[in-house]
Amino acid sequence: MDLNQLLQRHQLSLMRRDRASSPEERSAQSQFASDFAAEIETAREKLGAPAQVSRPPVRETSDLQFGPAACITTRVVLTPSAKLKYTVVLSHNLEERSRLSFSTMREAEMHIRRISAAPAPQSPLYDREAGEL
Repeated sequence: MDLNQLLQRHQLSLMRRDRASSPEERSAQSQFASDFAAEIETAREKLGAPAQVSRPPVRETSDLQFGPAACITTRVVLTPSAKLKYTVVLSHNLEERSRLSFSTMREAEMHIRRISAAPAPQSPLYDREAGEL
């Protein structure tokens, strides 16, 4: 299996883990992703690519709060069969750091707004056409 196939299967395992309907399925998909990551690392070594930086483990939590600087990427995963259907997944440098589940999309969005940094203020000239100065 070539590196692209390994990368694809790793990504699919991560997506299936996000949509897992039971802890057992979630654990199995996590293990598949971990196995593919090890195979990817071996393939990279054979190709002479530099080693990956070690990654901290994924933490699953319902009460961990992150400040604005801690989260670069946020996504919401829908799991229709779960009691809390909407899961906010926080990632930093492409590494999943936390997941927190909510019963409604509105709650998930409010959580994202609460932990996200406010955008920098824009100049009042920002939306003007070039000739409108």
